[in-house]
Amino acid sequence: MVWLSGVRRVGKTFLCQSLPDIEYFDCELPRMRPMLDDPQAFLEGVRGRRVVLDEVHRLERPSEILKIAADHYPAAHVLASSVVPRVCSRHRW
Repeated sequence: MVWLSGVRRVGKTFLCQSLPDIEYFDCELPRMRPMLDDPQAFLEGVRGRRVVLDEVHRLERPSEILKIAADHYPAAHVLASSVVPRVCSRHRW
């Protein structure tokens, strides 16, 4: 799990999209969010691959997918980016 945070318009998305051999998911797009509603199903589908969750703070429960990925799917290599530096602390378990 890699966390990339920074202010708007500094190049986070450009950096994420320029990485080789990644699957890029823009969480800012409404069509993308339902794919991530079931973290387990999503992470099963990307197991063993390099995945970017750009603008992860736009998800309804961003901390949930990140915690599940870190704890239960170490083979899913996730890079999460956000302008919100403390996404994981926004939601309580």
